[in-house]
Amino acid sequence: MCTNKLSLTLIFLIFSIISTSCGQGGENLPSNTFAPSKNSSPFRTSNLSKNSPSDKAKDCFVFIENQLKDFPSYINEYKSISKKIGGVSAKGALTGVYEIDTNGKKRRLLFKQGRDDGENIAEFIAAIFYSCFLQGYGAGVILAKYDSSIDTKTNVKDDLHNNIYVGSSFFDDFKEVFKIMGLSKRPGRIHTKGTSFKNFVQNNKNTNLGEVIAISLWLGDYDTHSANLGTALVDHEKVFVKIDHGWSFAFLQDNMNYKKTPWSKLSLDKPANNFSDYDKDNFLNDSSGTFRLKIHDLKSIDKEYIRIILVEAFKKLEKVYNPSAYQSFAKWINYPNPKKEIISLELIINYLTDKLYNRAQNGLK
Repeated sequence: MCTNKLSLTLIFLIFSIISTSCGQGGENLPSNTFAPSKNSSPFRTSNLSKNSPSDKAKDCFVFIENQLKDFPSYINEYKSISKKIGGVSAKGALTGVYEIDTNGKKRRLLFKQGRDDGENIAEFIAAIFYSCFLQGYGAGVILAKYDSSIDTKTNVKDDLHNNIYVGSSFFDDFKEVFKIMGLSKRPGRIHTKGTSFKNFVQNNKNTNLGEVIAISLWLGDYDTHSANLGTALVDHEKVFVKIDHGWSFAFLQDNMNYKKTPWSKLSLDKPANNFSDYDKDNFLNDSSGTFRLKIHDLKSIDKEYIRIILVEAFKKLEKVYNPSAYQSFAKWINYPNPKKEIISLELIINYLTDKLYNRAQNGLK
């Protein structure tokens, strides 16, 4: 009897040592390589949930509420740190980086305004989709005004509600892709940086970078340059994340095309095709890579899930915007309107639902 107990104990100890060793496989990765999340949530890894679309949407919005619960929607409750950051210009008087102390931890947001309501609404909605499909890998976004006395539905000029700001939350220890590559400044295109870019792509084929790029492409956000993608600590793990979602949904097509933008190369006021930077060393073509797996995963999406997300998003938008903002957003997504008619919110939701569903089903062009 004692011999049996001793044998079982030895077997257990050997199994424990083997398991521990296997769990440390990512420790010797190159410095610009980041292991996939070991504790990925269902949102991050798949859309193949047995839950109903409404249940999945509820779970997603609960996550968003928890993610942003420490950020008040009144800018006067924050401390101003700087008037701008990176390429963000101070279009609105309150544009800048702000800080707030929550339970002893300093948290930061960038408050800004896009060129019009369409861009601001796009950023807000896109952040919700990132939360639903890549939980924690996209910057969270709130809508804010200076204080409680401000009426956000007035003071509208040139397609912009001037009292509404988009607040984009900062990640912990965020490091832009170009800095990971060892560059001091963001280049126009990172694929021109030879060996440093080649090494970066090769070293990160099996990380979540492909997932983030896939969801950005699905949402039509070609502004995925090397300062809008980077690494950060999410749930104590270093992973790739996406910030600045303002160009999402612009001129949305029925297919996902990483080789070409929906606008002309001569459109100097629009992003270049930053997705094509990653069309190197089979990064976007490897069927077992994280990019292709996420693109394939999107085919299983429930159309009603997309619709519910949009309906709930616009319920929040209706609290601060008057209906003129939706016409601006309709133009942003290139809603066909040859007669220049007023487009109802229902039509916009139906149109965007169809576009996102079609893109998921049709896959890559």
